Amino acid sequence: MNITAFVLIAFGPAESQFLKKLKEGVTKSAEETIQRKAEQKAARKTEQAFDSVFNNPPSQQRGGQTQGGGQTQGGGQSTNSRGPKTSETGRDPGFEVYRKFDFVPGTKIMLFDDFSDDHLGDFPSKWDTNGSGELVTFSGSDQKWFKLVDGSTYVPDLPDQLPEEFTLEFDIATKGLSRQTNRYAKLQIWVDNQRGFDYGSDYAYLALPFCQFTAEQVTIKSYVGGRRDFYNTLKVDIRKDVLEQPHVSIAVNKRRLRLWLNERKLVDVPRLVPEAEFSNVKMKLYDFKEGTESVFITNFKVAEGGLDLRHQLLDEGKFSTSGILFDINSASIKPESYGVIKDIARVLNENPELRVRIVGHTDADGDDHSNLTLSQKRADAVRDAFVNEFAVNVGRMETEGKGDTRPVADNSTATGKAQNRRVEFIKL
Repeated sequence: MNITAFVLIAFGPAESQFLKKLKEGVTKSAEETIQRKAEQKAARKTEQAFDSVFNNPPSQQRGGQTQGGGQTQGGGQSTNSRGPKTSETGRDPGFEVYRKFDFVPGTKIMLFDDFSDDHLGDFPSKWDTNGSGELVTFSGSDQKWFKLVDGSTYVPDLPDQLPEEFTLEFDIATKGLSRQTNRYAKLQIWVDNQRGFDYGSDYAYLALPFCQFTAEQVTIKSYVGGRRDFYNTLKVDIRKDVLEQPHVSIAVNKRRLRLWLNERKLVDVPRLVPEAEFSNVKMKLYDFKEGTESVFITNFKVAEGGLDLRHQLLDEGKFSTSGILFDINSASIKPESYGVIKDIARVLNENPELRVRIVGHTDADGDDHSNLTLSQKRADAVRDAFVNEFAVNVGRMETEGKGDTRPVADNSTATGKAQNRRVEFIKL
């Protein structure tokens, strides 16, 4: 089975995000951000917030990338980083909730878009739509976010045919969500056998709810030959999660489809995806109040999966991944990297004679010396994670930093940079 289309539809805006919208000749303030009390009570608490609009952005900055090799290893560029910090015991407290996280991203990146190649206020160049949308930033951050518009379908530029096994990841932010948000407000995501913006005859679909006054269902369904083959709703409470810039991870393994929101696995259906050829990924927002409620995405990544890590490392002697993520300009590993680190650690622990060299690589942003230093620190951090989290003997590992000296892709594009920001494992 080959996969041709994947569609994503977003429903729901989020509060407490300060959106800084850059437009010509206008300065305005907007107030009222609604905050939901975290307990069982249905009470609301309102506090003032200000959205500032400025004339001309300060030099079209690249999203999430700073001088000195501000690499992000393929995504997760948020100002409220959840990156783990090492405790006195050597373990990373940030990893704790991710202990059961088993998502492993694909190793061959087909598309990565943090929108750094595009200008604020524009529609992103690597996407198509039958509606509208624009790139914005939040106050206090240079990270660019793609603001989606209710009723519009979005299609990223991907190859004409998707592989049988691939992964999809992106970050979500919201603004304006409240207990008045429509109970049907959702972000829909599906894989489909038809190009364009409509549903094809064969597709697999899921929708994330953004309703705040009650816990709504995650909807999953599939159509084969134009007829519904599967339908179900899963009642899970993700009301708080969608307000806090969650990371979405989706894995398609032939007919199996799995969905995680941060560390929580919400969907795992073994035969949801039809046996068809699919060509793209599509997204759409549904039942949001335009002008009041907003949904944003960034760090959108599609990667080919299904590669045998054990075979690559043991038989071919080398394995490379862009799935180990770091905080910006830092060697602090993001907790959503836990799945891929655990997978590699399993191979090491099952083969006690295996020794490896861990090599860190960056893209070409920043100066050469800073990139070289950063890549070495990141290689050391990965080694320490194996030692502290999975009891791998430190004597079995060497580390090395290559900086930006060994690119595998074009450093002039966001996708190329994401491929170059990687950690390589070489059998010794």
